[in-house]
Amino acid sequence: MSLVDVLALEALRVRYPSVHDLLPVAVDLLTGTTSIYQRNGEQTPHENAFVEDFTRLLDGHAKSVIRMLFPAAERLFGGSAYGSDRVPTWERDRRVACSKVLDYYLHRQLPAGRAPIWCIDHVADAIGDETALTEALDQVPDPLLDDVLKRLVPYLRDVSEDQVLPTATALMRQLPRVQLGSTGMLSPGGEWSVLSPVKALLRTLSEDSIDRTVSGLCNGPESLYGKALLLSMTAGGSSEQGLISEESARSMRQGLCSLLRAARPKDLASERMLLRTVVVATADTDDPPTLESLSDARVVASLLESAISPVHSQTMGSVAVRTEKQLVWASLVNVFGDETGLAEAVASLRQSLDDGTVESNEELAAALALYEKYSAGWRPPF
Repeated sequence: MSLVDVLALEALRVRYPSVHDLLPVAVDLLTGTTSIYQRNGEQTPHENAFVEDFTRLLDGHAKSVIRMLFPAAERLFGGSAYGSDRVPTWERDRRVACSKVLDYYLHRQLPAGRAPIWCIDHVADAIGDETALTEALDQVPDPLLDDVLKRLVPYLRDVSEDQVLPTATALMRQLPRVQLGSTGMLSPGGEWSVLSPVKALLRTLSEDSIDRTVSGLCNGPESLYGKALLLSMTAGGSSEQGLISEESARSMRQGLCSLLRAARPKDLASERMLLRTVVVATADTDDPPTLESLSDARVVASLLESAISPVHSQTMGSVAVRTEKQLVWASLVNVFGDETGLAEAVASLRQSLDDGTVESNEELAAALALYEKYSAGWRPPF
């Protein structure tokens, strides 16, 4: 924690104990940021009561204390409003303006999945050195990796241009350790714990060097899905400007296609996110390349498994989140040319399952069950 904050809070505890006692029940008010749409809204009765108590107990020093320790709450006292973009900086500087830091000060216990600050420092100190950063990240326990990667982002905004490629390469090496796909209503795919810091690094580059750096970075991940994720993140799309030029994106896509063609079936079968990788590699082409490996039952099994997409839904007014498995049907059909081609591939896969050439598992069984529903004409209602 920031030494200035610790000293100020201890002074508050000794001089104004009643105010210090308010902190545990006012964390949300003291550290809550606002969106641009909320900044002109009226204060709630709860907020008004808090301001009144805080002002009365501090004998006129409330605004000074708020300005020093809890800038996000200045809006309640007629001051500035702060958005969520400031939170990572407060967290990096270990300021109690960040709710997680204030919680630690108040309770002296890290929540589950929260890495200790020495772990963050150890990783941050290795930024710029590919080998050292890889070793530091490898030492982070799996349950803490997501937190470490997210908290690393503020440290990456000031790196020099020559540090971007080695740092991003070390980060991409962590992809095999993260859970892929969304786990909740508003949660991004787990791969974004790696891709977010990489994207933050790439945004520090000039236009003259970003194509070269991304091309070099694409040569780093051994996995095809790692290259596909990097390509889809940097190439942009119909509604988003890409980080790299169209020419560079086309070259990377052609390279990925070539690797897919050359890959052995057993290697393709072990790839994560195989369907997405094939879709990314063949996007924006009038004549998608034919992959001979698609006739291999192991590859068909991997494509079916990776076609499962969890869809989360929530009834208005309810906190319960429902998760339903669906197939990315259109992409699956396109990869095999049409529904007939897909049906033939699935029939061959079932034969391989029967004769033991391919082993079944829970995910494959679920994908085949969904295939039966879709092939019979069923489609999800949303």
